Amino acid sequence: MTDTRAKMRSRVKEFGRECPVLIALIIFLVALAFGQVLKMGFAVLSVLAIVSGFALPLVYGSRLGLAPHEAVILSLVILTF
Repeated sequence: MTDTRAKMRSRVKEFGRECPVLIALIIFLVALAFGQVLKMGFAVLSVLAIVSGFALPLVYGSRLGLAPHEAVILSLVILTF
């Protein structure tokens, strides 16, 4: 049983070294899937920032009650990640 676990760990580490951006994206999407980790408004804002850039998060952020500069800063943080 420990041999299979060791092999699986080495495969995951190897995959993480080959595709670190994909691993980060998977972790981010799993965090979004669990609604307990992030509030729903922030999850929608982050998905809009990833998909469309700045325009839609700015509009949606103002709908949530954020100032325009706050929505832009959040979009920059998300896009930088």
